[in-house]
Amino acid sequence: MQYVAFYTFLGLVLCLFWNIIAVSIGSIKEAGVGIWFLAVIYFLLGVPGAYILWYRPLYRACGGFLSALYFMDHNAFVGILYFIGFGLFCAETLSSIWVIQKVYRYFRGTGKAAEAKRNAARGTAVAAIS
Repeated sequence: MQYVAFYTFLGLVLCLFWNIIAVSIGSIKEAGVGIWFLAVIYFLLGVPGAYILWYRPLYRACGGFLSALYFMDHNAFVGILYFIGFGLFCAETLSSIWVIQKVYRYFRGTGKAAEAKRNAARGTAVAAIS
């Protein structure tokens, strides 16, 4: 699993680098550099950010699981504590996914997104008039 995660990280690096190439060519043809700066900033912040916020925690979580297996042979109590932590991490991940799905279904299924946009536009218009 760690290798697949690393390959997806490398895929992100490739995609962001390709984005810079494509936007560079588009900037040359259309003479616009604003979007090029955004592509470079996205690459410079996106690659380290993905490593720090996604790949490294995933790698450490998998390493914790392997540590738990190691400790099960040497000290069962510590191994059990590691497995409990791993289970809590898994439960937190699943509950986060469930909440994201519920929020998505709520806003997409009931038309609340359009209603929220109308309310925001109405509030902006009232604030502009006042």
